[in-house]
Amino acid sequence: MRRRFAGRPLVKPTSGNPGTLFSEAVLFDPVSCARGRADHYHVAQHAALRAVDEWRGDSVIDPFGEVRGFFRAALLEPVDRDHSESPEALVQRRWISSTTLAVGAFMLAWTLRLSPGDPAFYAATLALATTWIVGGLLSGKVHLGRAYTRSGSQTGRGIIHAVVVGTLLLGLFLAGAALVAPVPALRDPLVTLLDHARYGVLPVVVFLTALNAVGEELFFRGALYAAVGDRQALLVTTLVYALTTIPSGLPLMVLAAALLGLVTGLQRRVTGGVLAPIVTHLIWSLGMLLLLPLILGT
Repeated sequence: MRRRFAGRPLVKPTSGNPGTLFSEAVLFDPVSCARGRADHYHVAQHAALRAVDEWRGDSVIDPFGEVRGFFRAALLEPVDRDHSESPEALVQRRWISSTTLAVGAFMLAWTLRLSPGDPAFYAATLALATTWIVGGLLSGKVHLGRAYTRSGSQTGRGIIHAVVVGTLLLGLFLAGAALVAPVPALRDPLVTLLDHARYGVLPVVVFLTALNAVGEELFFRGALYAAVGDRQALLVTTLVYALTTIPSGLPLMVLAAALLGLVTGLQRRVTGGVLAPIVTHLIWSLGMLLLLPLILGT
């Protein structure tokens, strides 16, 4: 036994199981220890403690780091891309975008002025969505976009990011609606806006809401964003998107459009495309349409 263990070298434990790290690392010469050379034991003990620390560092999830990584990938860190256009293509995009914006803003103002239950509401909403979609597609190439994962080591379409961001945004707005619900001056205009769903055919209203969400993103975060250019695009598209809702006469709707435009604009800046903004906008719009009446008690 003495010959077997005497002089046995100390090695750093390699097992990933913390329950065996100490027993693997504390391999020392019992004969030497008996002679008073206990330094071998202390060296092995330190190796075991270091191994446990390394295992914990690899295995324990940092929730704050995960959240930071998520928002950095979803809203802050742009993916490298080359979406440059020729001067001729850019001029064409700007002309088509300007014309579409003028027509769409007029049609939106008209649609928002229609009384709940008016049969013209369906035709107007469909025409509005068609305007945004056609203008967005005719202006030039539309990119779906890509986003980094939380680790930043690879990219994907960013759909999961968009679902989470859309859900969080929806929750924020519903929480705000719960706060304004007891205030008639703030609640009643929202109820009036939702009356289109109350007095209309709900499946048709859901379809038109989804279609408009897709159309708005194709135009505002697709065509218009590209027409303005990267440096000022986020600010300009957010402001323009909010300004188009002023004819509604609802300050809360203008505020909602500004916040939604900012979030989807950040997604556009990060991904370089419209897929993530579309997913977020769909979740927000449909969630508000179906859940906001429950919050307001209508």
